[in-house]
Amino acid sequence: MKKGINLWCFPNDWSLEKKLALASQAGFHGVELNIEETGHLTLESTQEELIEIGKLVTSYNLEIVGLSTALFWNNPLTSSGQDIREKARNIVSKMIENAHTLKADTILVVPGLVTEDVRYDVAYETSKHALIDLARYAEELNVVIAIENVWNKFLLSPIEMKRFLNEIGSNNVKAYFDVGNILNFGFPDQWLTILDSYIQCIHVKDFKNEIGNIHGFTSLFHGDVNWSRVMDALHEIHYDGYITAEVMPNKHFLDRHIYELSNSIETIIKGGSQ
Repeated sequence: MKKGINLWCFPNDWSLEKKLALASQAGFHGVELNIEETGHLTLESTQEELIEIGKLVTSYNLEIVGLSTALFWNNPLTSSGQDIREKARNIVSKMIENAHTLKADTILVVPGLVTEDVRYDVAYETSKHALIDLARYAEELNVVIAIENVWNKFLLSPIEMKRFLNEIGSNNVKAYFDVGNILNFGFPDQWLTILDSYIQCIHVKDFKNEIGNIHGFTSLFHGDVNWSRVMDALHEIHYDGYITAEVMPNKHFLDRHIYELSNSIETIIKGGSQ
């Protein structure tokens, strides 16, 4: 397994070079880039700009783990509005193209949202058919669409997630499993062993059950995740991909926090049944 870090772990006002330099110095093998409204990487980034970003990442002896974005929260694939659904599809398509240019093999996609106005069964079918269509483009460019378990009131069990992926029926649509996200309504080791080969990537953060809301997310080993069970499950399914940190940056001692994340992931990887 390899150590990855999402660039959201760094302060927004840091330059891309500064983020990459610290990630490399702290011992990470790869970085996950984020497509934002503004910043280092956007939907409007040109191919030339993408190539330069790729060269910059490589110059720090890092790989690109994949591409992520928060744009799907305001533009869900399951929206009741056709214009928004179309925009969401366009975002996925653009992410596939950008990943291909950057020589990254994975994009993280939020599969949709269940809301008061978007019924669960409708969201399920809408998301599934959108991803079936988008899978063709992903297959063409050799990129995996990895759908993440998030707090979206959708795909709430590993059995349902596995069935959903089975019904899509593409090797280029898999799961992006977030260990911390699941703790509020499930057990990460169970999700891992049930999803098994459907898992493309792993996000790690911790979560405090006593808080129980968005403020419960915390850095590794500061919450209630049973990391020994998680690592036993990862070894059981023979996972050998990236373990990627996705936590908010500290307000103080920022460099130390990044080193701490790297060391914590190292401990998780080597931990097993300890």
